[in-house]
Amino acid sequence: MKSFEFTIAATGLPLDTDEWEYAFYEAGCDDATVSLQRGVFILFFDREAEDFESAARSACDDIQSAGAKVLRIEPDPLVSSSDIAERAGITRQAASLYTTGGRGDNFPLPVAGITSLRPLWSWEEVVRWLADRGKLAPEAIEQAECIQRLNFELQGSPVAVPIQTGKMKGRETAATGGPARPFTRYEDYARDKAGRPQRPTTKPKFRETSRPHGPFVLRPEMTMH
Repeated sequence: MKSFEFTIAATGLPLDTDEWEYAFYEAGCDDATVSLQRGVFILFFDREAEDFESAARSACDDIQSAGAKVLRIEPDPLVSSSDIAERAGITRQAASLYTTGGRGDNFPLPVAGITSLRPLWSWEEVVRWLADRGKLAPEAIEQAECIQRLNFELQGSPVAVPIQTGKMKGRETAATGGPARPFTRYEDYARDKAGRPQRPTTKPKFRETSRPHGPFVLRPEMTMH
């Protein structure tokens, strides 16, 4: 079993109570750090599975079991030059040389913001280019392709992941905005729950504490220098 880190954005649960925290953790998202940002639930997962796709799909299933709607899986498929440097574990100068044609041949063309000061590239195309030159391991390609494929499914292709919508009529949901909430870990939720009146629900299994989540970076074995 390997550990995979990724982020899922979700919506569809009420914001006027703390019930969304209970819903996520009791649905199996106890390996995620949860926050509310700009009216969207952001879940940072550190999930163990046989492969990345199994980890991502099982996380989507858990979120749907909580009655929420999965919006997308991140890291974002569009990257700037500085994003490329951070994800690939190279310097910003090296990334700039790649993107401007100063080093290497046939670097992928930007796909958005071409005339702006901050053009964006397809991370999937960049990963392939870097892997072909020994800068990233093939596993990085598989992960980038998987995220893009799953997001296409979530956007409504014929093989879309089924999304459940909770019955929240008349209540404010993440899609309608609401106050921001700080990150919540499963341990925080469990501690808070211990001080509340007993609820008629099945207590979820505790897992070992995950390490704090920082910006997305590739694991060392996925980079080759």
